[in-house]
Amino acid sequence: MLPVNLVTGAISQHQKHNVCGNFEVEYAVECHQAQGRFSAYRRAKALQTPMTSLQVEKQEGSVAASGSLLKHTALTHPQVCPTAFKVAENEEGYILRYYNMSQENVRVSEGQQTVVDLLEQPYPVHTGLLAPQEIRTEWIKKEEV
Repeated sequence: MLPVNLVTGAISQHQKHNVCGNFEVEYAVECHQAQGRFSAYRRAKALQTPMTSLQVEKQEGSVAASGSLLKHTALTHPQVCPTAFKVAENEEGYILRYYNMSQENVRVSEGQQTVVDLLEQPYPVHTGLLAPQEIRTEWIKKEEV
């Protein structure tokens, strides 16, 4: 038997009047060993994101169908979870945000990183180590993707 915790919340008077229609909820339970917990956490986080699709015309491009948009050393660690990837505000690169789900330091880079704050301004980081529970936002040159 698996223990399941149900979380309930209060609905304000404003919400009661604006809630309409039926709601559908999907959930999954994954049993895992302790050593596989970070991979399970990443899959659970991915399940929270709704899938959106649309039909487009055939496009020209250089990424193979079996390829990946981004290969980054931080994302090779199961305990590091990506949370955002977008075009930078200055449109000269990309922003990758990720965090360390573990309680241990993780070496995410041997080379130079361009770490930025939430306003995408350079932020001094003196190490390639990602501390426990640390969130890091990194600017990546277009040529590196």
